[in-house]
Amino acid sequence: MVAKKSDRKKYEKWEVDQIRLTYFSKQITEAGVSTWWQHTVGSPSEQKTINQKQNIYQEQGSLLNSKLMLSTNFDRIDWLYFYEENESGPFIDSLESFTSLMIKWFEMSPSLNRLALGLCFRVPVKNKKDGYKFIAKLLPSVEIDVDNSSDFLYQINRPRKTTTDVADLKINRLMKWSVAVYKRFSVSPQKVEFADSEKYFVKLDLDINTGAEYNQIIPSDKIGMIYSELISLAKEILVNGDVQ
Repeated sequence: MVAKKSDRKKYEKWEVDQIRLTYFSKQITEAGVSTWWQHTVGSPSEQKTINQKQNIYQEQGSLLNSKLMLSTNFDRIDWLYFYEENESGPFIDSLESFTSLMIKWFEMSPSLNRLALGLCFRVPVKNKKDGYKFIAKLLPSVEIDVDNSSDFLYQINRPRKTTTDVADLKINRLMKWSVAVYKRFSVSPQKVEFADSEKYFVKLDLDINTGAEYNQIIPSDKIGMIYSELISLAKEILVNGDVQ
């Protein structure tokens, strides 16, 4: 799944901190989980943690410029693609790397009840005012006083029916918009000192997921289609913002 040049241009402002795929299944077994990393990544993980008392299984390793973690807990599976703290990567490049791995995993993943795609985005801006101006263009139903506002946070869910042929399946589109400022600081026994420079970012957190009210098993041959739909819905929000 390689993006066209025109698609790259469309999303070039957006960076991503992390991408998460959450998968709920009643058919998770330790024997099956233990083979997933090697099959998906093609090499052993760097760290493995097993807590049988709490039913937790984790593997983690480094990719080219990022990190990957597999975690299971009872009926929940998480694949997390992330960067070091306060770091990020180009959205399309990160998505392509993550998706190529997930396509391999779908070849052996168990049947599922729910699927969720979580993405943490950011766009560098000059200051808070510029951040609010950027957000205002993508939130047509929200009036933002860019000169006299602070601590802006807008969260909403815009559910839609799936465009796949899975009957009665609803897709939640949960989005959270804000502007964040990062400050570097140093700590000594005497005091905490903040650096003069500040970095501002528009922040957008998305959780695109199949509705909890769908109580049937999603057929394995539909998983790739639904995953693609979740990605398309996320991309639509980046371009068109908060739309029905």
